[in-house]
Amino acid sequence: MAQTQTLLKSGQELRSIQILRGVAAMLVVCRHVSLEFDDRSLFGEMPFGAIGVDIFFPISGMVIYLTAPSLIWKQFLIRRISRVAPMYWLATITKVIAVTLIPAGVAAYGFDAWHLLASLFFIPATDAGGRPFPPIALGWTLNFEMYFYLLSTVMLAVFPSRFGLALSAAICAGVAAGIALSQHNSLLLLLLHPISLEFAMGIAIASLWTRGVRTPVWLNVLLVGVALLVIAHFPNVEMFDPLRPLKWGLPSALIIWSVVMLEGTTLVSRFPAGKILGDASYSIYIIHPLVLPVLAPIVIRLIEPTDGGVFFLLFASAVLCGLVVHVLVERRINRFFRSRFVRAGRSRNVRREAHGEVG
Repeated sequence: MAQTQTLLKSGQELRSIQILRGVAAMLVVCRHVSLEFDDRSLFGEMPFGAIGVDIFFPISGMVIYLTAPSLIWKQFLIRRISRVAPMYWLATITKVIAVTLIPAGVAAYGFDAWHLLASLFFIPATDAGGRPFPPIALGWTLNFEMYFYLLSTVMLAVFPSRFGLALSAAICAGVAAGIALSQHNSLLLLLLHPISLEFAMGIAIASLWTRGVRTPVWLNVLLVGVALLVIAHFPNVEMFDPLRPLKWGLPSALIIWSVVMLEGTTLVSRFPAGKILGDASYSIYIIHPLVLPVLAPIVIRLIEPTDGGVFFLLFASAVLCGLVVHVLVERRINRFFRSRFVRAGRSRNVRREAHGEVG
């Protein structure tokens, strides 16, 4: 792969990407907070908040392109699973236990063993309402993430020297296959939805960045302006709209590129809150759907639901819970898995290299 000297090494991070992760999580929380009010919120249902997903996906593409080439495929897969799965499993099991203990919750959830098992293994499965959502509804996005990680693993094993190109081609081939097979009624084909092209957009951004491509401030401002105009023109995009990568994915990619161009500047380096929220973005993303249904009825009952203050109180509470979970739970889980699996895998590889088993 060209320009490998500029790829990120283990432990490195782009501060701009962390800030964008925080922004993406905030947008998704805003969307879900607005849904707690029905039509009584001063802010409406804020459908554009779902664009946080379309920011997360290109970021994933960037991060994988920048970090995966320094690993062998086994290391990569272990790291990805240990990073994403434990917190998601914990949140999913917590949700199932909670609704099971609440009589009304069982009826609403419609517990099904296969649905739970499939969700824990990131396999698309329909819920009691026939929707392709796990118990933690936004887990559908993690199904796409895991699909992307599996493709990345295969490409890293088979085409390590052309990883980015091979991975982008595999994503595009998958989308083409999904379109060709769209007449077949299989939930697994959902993973071939065009939204996965957003991962390839992130790969393209990272590829250009590692090759030293930079754009001037005036052009970055123009790109952000164009992106916001497109988003304003398409403020409400259906979850599985086949044109979602164009309506929201491409504008998000333009914004990501423009923000990454600020990497190393004072504006980015002196924004610690952005990094904190970025570090906690996964916990905020996963935990807030568990917190909001508990807090919303209490807060709305105490305060006039049309008051904007209620929205911000719920928003801040959900984010704060995510931050607490990140510090008290997610960090410890990550340390545990790094010490048990990631470091153990690294030690085995070192021993194999010493014996000439790894080329």
